[in-house]
Amino acid sequence: GAQAPFQIEDLLARGVTKQMVGHARILSVSHRKRLVRAVAAMVVAAVAVMAASFLTGPTDRRNSFAGALFGGVPGNQASHFNGRCRAAIARRALSWQTRLDKALLSIDAPPSARIRNLRKILEDPSAVLKDLNRAANVLSTKGIKDGHPEAIDVLFPRGTTARSDLEGLQALRKQVPEVVQDLQSGLPKDTMPRKPQQQISLGELTQGFVSLLADNKKQAEFIEEAKNSLRSKPRGLESPGYKVVRVLSNGTSGLGKVELREYKPFTVAQRGMPGVNTSNFASGQGFTALASYLFGNNSDRVAMQMTTPVEISYGAGEDANMSFVLPKAFAGTPPVPEDGVGIQIARIPHRLVVAKCFAGIVTEGEVQRQRDALKDILDAEGLQQVNSEEYSILQYNSPLTVPWRRRNELIIAVQGAAANTEPSAAANAASNAAAHAAADAAGPAAENAAD
Repeated sequence: GAQAPFQIEDLLARGVTKQMVGHARILSVSHRKRLVRAVAAMVVAAVAVMAASFLTGPTDRRNSFAGALFGGVPGNQASHFNGRCRAAIARRALSWQTRLDKALLSIDAPPSARIRNLRKILEDPSAVLKDLNRAANVLSTKGIKDGHPEAIDVLFPRGTTARSDLEGLQALRKQVPEVVQDLQSGLPKDTMPRKPQQQISLGELTQGFVSLLADNKKQAEFIEEAKNSLRSKPRGLESPGYKVVRVLSNGTSGLGKVELREYKPFTVAQRGMPGVNTSNFASGQGFTALASYLFGNNSDRVAMQMTTPVEISYGAGEDANMSFVLPKAFAGTPPVPEDGVGIQIARIPHRLVVAKCFAGIVTEGEVQRQRDALKDILDAEGLQQVNSEEYSILQYNSPLTVPWRRRNELIIAVQGAAANTEPSAAANAASNAAAHAAADAAGPAAENAAD
């Protein structure tokens, strides 16, 4: 190996026989072939490494690599190529459960995407059969009582829509009897004065239906509202912004997830609910008055867009308060509420809260179960509540949303730098009940892509 390479002509000059020269030629060709294969393998490995860096590295590095590779591809084209690569990799990585979600349970998937995902599942039935056999073995070995949690994990893993629906339905088993019990015990009375409700005539209803048929924009809004009734978080509604400081518990499929959040300041319209100091059906109190203010029953006669979520805050021995978040366009100079409706405008300052998500119907028993679970997490994390008796419930969905997909959050204020921020002048002008209003959740997250 240390000797200088020899040439065939040198061997002939030294009297080497033709047979030895033939062996030398064969040896030389063999070495060259192995060398070519080794170089080819190194090139493939280098391309793979560069492709991985291209897909996972910083944006500027990916774009510069794409430009060099494709002879000066503009940045937007490189980004488009990068997006297609990511989408292709994501499609290959989808499990059959995720594809089944997208084929059957996705709200926005077009028919072509549903068919494509079903076809992908049928192309490789071995994965489905493997998981079915594994779940059956678990149930036969451990029994249904002890083995069904593991079987559900196999067939409906965390993060799938089917898993979220199962957990929401499971929660309803406790919540529905509690709702019936609350109905039987009677609803709390709202002592605030109410204006007579205007009756809608059949002619007005017919006119509205005809207007819907003739207006494409209204049709699109109606379809989106119908889709929102099947979404855990509605789209198209403004919400306050917040930063997730850290995740305290991942929960399952987003349900039970606990986050430490820092909210930016925002403005709310709130109304007290005298006589209501529990979770018992408080969400029905004050909603009509606040919605009327938001939709134009105010000093400026201006209609504002609906926001999310609706917040109901509770305190020790105090009446509950319901709050609607005002759109940012009106947060600086909000319209003045009409006299006699009991609505106040409050500015909620920066604050630090812990939020726990749960599905289904908000009942007094469900809220207590969530508070007990959240207390254990706070103790484990060493977080201190600002007031152990104060908490808020955030509700994201309209009453038309299917119960098992309703998204709710329990939030409490905790001690920290953000929680100690002094309120603004607008907050000082608000009533003391404004201090009990909790922050809202983030803007609606887009669902997974249909493909």
